[in-house]
Amino acid sequence: MYADQFRYHMIKKTGLLWADLDMFLLKPLQPSNGYLFARQSEKAINNAVLSLPENSPTLADLIEFCEDYYPIPPFEKKKQILK
Repeated sequence: MYADQFRYHMIKKTGLLWADLDMFLLKPLQPSNGYLFARQSEKAINNAVLSLPENSPTLADLIEFCEDYYPIPPFEKKKQILK
């Protein structure tokens, strides 16, 4: 969680993209309009490679989520309400 918090704040403060050191790049990373995501599977992305504009609502949401002491993803909150 703290690694995520660090990378999101780093992106917010510097505007740079994040790439984990264990990534093997075959070509230069080129964000499209400031956005770049790594796909983990057909239905999931991960944050091993990530670029978001500093003013992105998504980046603001990620920072807010990580700063919650007991973060619960929105999809889990819906499950709790339905029970």
